[in-house]
Amino acid sequence: MNQVLKREKKGTQLRKARIEMGYTLEQVAQVTGITSNYISMLERGQQTNPSDDIIIKLAHFFELDESELFISYGKIPLDARCILLDYPELTKAIGSIKNIEGYKLPVDQLLNKISLGLKRG
Repeated sequence: MNQVLKREKKGTQLRKARIEMGYTLEQVAQVTGITSNYISMLERGQQTNPSDDIIIKLAHFFELDESELFISYGKIPLDARCILLDYPELTKAIGSIKNIEGYKLPVDQLLNKISLGLKRG
C-alpha cells in the first residue's frame, strides 16, 4: 500500500471513530486541547507527523490502542522506546539484522535472529 493510501486510511479511521462516537471536530478539540483544524488535517491525511502527545490524546479519547496508533504514524510506541533505552544491547541486536528480507520473516524466525544477535553481543 503506498504512503498516500496509508495516510488516508489513518485519517479515515480517526474520522470514523469520531463520527461513530457522535462528536464534532470542535467537541474533540475542546476535550483534547488539539485544534479542530489540526484534527481535520489528520483526518484528511494532510498532517502525517503528529507529536507523541497528540497521538496519546487521540488514542485515549477515541479508545484506540495507543501502540497501534503510534505504529500507524511510523513511530515506535513509547513502551517499546523505554525498553530499547533500558536495554541498549537489544537495540544493537535488532540493528544487527542486515538482511532486509529478514523483516519479512515470520515473527518467530525474526525473534530467533534477534536472540542470536544478543548472544553474540
